[in-house]
Amino acid sequence: MNVFADYHHCGLYHALELLFEKRLGFNLFRPIGLSWAEKGYWQYSDDLSCQREYLDIIGCELKKEGYYIQYDNHEGITHKCLTFSQFQETPIDLIIATCGQHGVLYNKLRSDYKPKAKYIRLTGNANETVNWGIDRNLIDTTNSYDPPSSVNKVVVHQEFDESLFSFSPPSRVKKIKSYINLYANNKSYYTYLALKASLPGYQWFEHGHQNKDGFIESTAELAESMKDSLFISQLKSGGDGYGHTIHQAFALGRPVITYQSDYKGKMAYPLIIPGETAICMDNYTIQDSVKEIRRFTDFALYEMISENASRRFKNLVSFDEDERKIRAFLSNLL
Repeated sequence: MNVFADYHHCGLYHALELLFEKRLGFNLFRPIGLSWAEKGYWQYSDDLSCQREYLDIIGCELKKEGYYIQYDNHEGITHKCLTFSQFQETPIDLIIATCGQHGVLYNKLRSDYKPKAKYIRLTGNANETVNWGIDRNLIDTTNSYDPPSSVNKVVVHQEFDESLFSFSPPSRVKKIKSYINLYANNKSYYTYLALKASLPGYQWFEHGHQNKDGFIESTAELAESMKDSLFISQLKSGGDGYGHTIHQAFALGRPVITYQSDYKGKMAYPLIIPGETAICMDNYTIQDSVKEIRRFTDFALYEMISENASRRFKNLVSFDEDERKIRAFLSNLL
């Protein structure tokens, strides 16, 4: 079976690859070549430099099977890619839109070129644009959508490599790290700075695009960086839809500093238990939070909260169970 999906987030696309190729044995393809944007079937951004970042064919290798491959340096995997003309010539069974800009567009792509294919909408962020008239098959990785009963829906996690993100003995270093891109643009950044100023005895790292410690180039390096930390600061106004960072932190046994309320009604919310798996600032002043962080820096207490976080992840997240749910979902496509 051949699956075609858009590409805008490397972690999400890797999750699709782990699901459809590694688990189900399908072929997963994504678009390559600026012709996708020129034909109007790629509208993630109107900016030409952004289009080139995602669609430029330079550096890709043409395979004898009739598609291109491109290496993903961040995830350490290879993508199968189709130009617009290759897409027209390739049998496609499933078409998946993973961002709001492509919802209506990919349904039209199916109608125009692959009418026998099934169309699936995947939501990775909360509050994305959905149209229940056409988004009749929904993979919800946020647990925040409530479609009509006529919609074929499944709620699953975005899988990541558990060989990289598995429980690691707690670090004794006083390092607090964040991995929020463009952090200065987030409303909670000022709370983060106030907390940082009140804890001078700790080392603080701000990773991500346009942050002082820079973007970590590979997932393997990211896992090592997270292991080498005491807490992961996930003070992010609005939280995440799915939230790779917060799930990976729990898988590693690294408790987070966050606002629990930002995750209410979302996938990560059940992981977060104030004082047991996380330090939650919802009802705390900065000084209250400082006291909690210092209290849990005591190694005996930290070992407890670290093990709690890892155990909570194992109890609530099963990619094997998600596979079973996806197989049932695919058998009922509308």
